[in-house]
Amino acid sequence: MLGNTFLKTLRDQRISGSIWLAGMLAITAYVVFLFPVIAEQAEALNELIENLPEALLALAGGVIDYSTLNGFLAAEFFSVFCPIIFLVYAVIHGSGTIAGEEERGTLALLLANPVSRTKVILHKAAALVVALMAGSLTLWLGLIAWAGIAGIEIGAWKLAQGCASIGLLGIFFALLSLAGGAATGRRGISSGIALGAGVATYLVNAFAPLVSWLEPGRLATPFYYYGGGDPVLNGLNMLHAGVLVGASIVLLAYSVWAFERRDLTR
Repeated sequence: MLGNTFLKTLRDQRISGSIWLAGMLAITAYVVFLFPVIAEQAEALNELIENLPEALLALAGGVIDYSTLNGFLAAEFFSVFCPIIFLVYAVIHGSGTIAGEEERGTLALLLANPVSRTKVILHKAAALVVALMAGSLTLWLGLIAWAGIAGIEIGAWKLAQGCASIGLLGIFFALLSLAGGAATGRRGISSGIALGAGVATYLVNAFAPLVSWLEPGRLATPFYYYGGGDPVLNGLNMLHAGVLVGASIVLLAYSVWAFERRDLTR
C-alpha cells in the first residue's frame, strides 16, 4: 500500500476520515429525528417565511416548505451546516497533503523514490476526491437510513443530487487548499487562503440579495453554483455542477504547474 501515493494518502487519513464519517452519521440522525418537532410547527414557520420582506425572503433562499423533510434539509442543513463541515474537512486535508508533508520533512523522502511530482500531485488529489465523495455518500446514506427508521418520507433521488453538489463544493476547496500548498509549501498559508476564500465567497453569495452591488460578484462564488438551484429540492443543475468541476480541474492543473517549478523548503 505504501508504494502507491494514492493508497498511502488514504491510509494517512484513515483515522480522521473515519471520525468525520462517524460524526456525519451522528449529525444526520440528530437532524432527521429533530424534523418531527419542526413539522409540528411547519404551518406557522411557512407563514412566517412567506410574510418576510422580499429582500429577507431572498436571503433565506426563497419560499421554503418546512412540512417536508427535503424542504427542512434544504433550508437548515444544506444551506449552512453542510458547507461548513465540508469546507473545514477539505481545507484541513487539502493543505496537509503537500504542504503538511513538506513541513514534516516526509515529502522529500517520498520524492526520493522513482515517482514524478506530477504523479504525486495527481494521486493526492485523487485521494482527496475519493474522501470527499465518500463523505457525501455517507451523508446521503445516513439521511436515507435514519428517515427510514423514523418512518419519514424523503425524496431520495433529489437528496442524492444535493449530496453530490456538496461533494463537488468540498472538492473545489480541497483543491484550492492543495494548490496553495503546492505553490508555497506552507500549510498555514494554504489553509488561510482556502478558508479566507470560503468565508468571503459565502458572505458575498449570502448578502448579494440584500446588497445590489454584490449581485454580479455572486456569479464568481462557488457557493452560488453549489446551492443556487436548490439541488435538494429541484435536482442538480448540470451547468452549475460543470462550473464547479471545471474550476476544480483548473486548480489541479495549477497545482501541478506550481509544484513542478518550486524548490522544496525541506
